[in-house]
Amino acid sequence: MTTVDHRPTPFVSLFVSRGLANTVPPGDRGFWFDLDARRDQLFMFYVYWHAMRSGRCNDGSATPGCAGDQGNTYHYGNNFTPAGQSAFARDRWFCLEIMAKANTVGESDGELALWKDDALVGEYKPGTPRGRWLRDNFYSWGQYYQDEQAFEGFDFRTSDEVLFKRVTLDAYYERGTLDEQAMETTVPEAQVILYDDVVVATQRIGCRAD
Repeated sequence: MTTVDHRPTPFVSLFVSRGLANTVPPGDRGFWFDLDARRDQLFMFYVYWHAMRSGRCNDGSATPGCAGDQGNTYHYGNNFTPAGQSAFARDRWFCLEIMAKANTVGESDGELALWKDDALVGEYKPGTPRGRWLRDNFYSWGQYYQDEQAFEGFDFRTSDEVLFKRVTLDAYYERGTLDEQAMETTVPEAQVILYDDVVVATQRIGCRAD
């Protein structure tokens, strides 16, 4: 079950992102995000918006010669992996709820949040979580974590015309990643994900299943 929360402030707009990888979207055209399942069976938000950071420099800029210069400029989705997660089970049903809130134009008050089986997994909004920006990741735990700042919130859009547009259910599998994983464990040829009881709502409804 997936819900998208639409509270009084105008909410998330998904600009048609097909074919726009490694592209910074204009703030008056849209923004988009995925909820991705990582190889370690944790969830992360993968986000494109006009103020997104580059993976080239430590400070998220794309300035040649910068600290941590990776040598090439790229703007793939910025990564947000909530802290404190346990790996999800691959062989049972569970309920996921996503809340997305667009910012007030001129403010960084946009939000993303995730619940699993009615328990809050993580939320990104002004003041939480605490962590550190490094290149295109906001780290709130792990090897690169440092308690440097509270997350500032998302400045997703620069125009009130950017409104909610699309919710998509899909599955993306990268062949090279599967081949690499096959060196460690058995990877089935058929990669399957199942969805059921999908809900889009203007407020959080909770998981309505036994």
